[in-house]
Amino acid sequence: MIVGGYMQDLRISSLSDEERRAIINIARALSYFARERAYGYIDRIANSFSQATLRHVISEALRSLKSERDREAEDSEHRIFMPTANDVEIF
Repeated sequence: MIVGGYMQDLRISSLSDEERRAIINIARALSYFARERAYGYIDRIANSFSQATLRHVISEALRSLKSERDREAEDSEHRIFMPTANDVEIF
């Protein structure tokens, strides 16, 4: 968790299976930007100093992913992974 610009000690083992799955699914979705070498959202997430900023950037990134997925719907090779609403809420 990010608090005041610093990461709190977060141990993966302390997370529930559902929390781990949500983190993995969000990361899987965001990996699209890394594959496309479009690092804007990733950089903004890395530099987030508050939960509100992180939430805002994640929302923007997911909105962009949805738009991109809708544009490429006919291209079966390009599958863009979208996390569930539950994943986003848990994250």
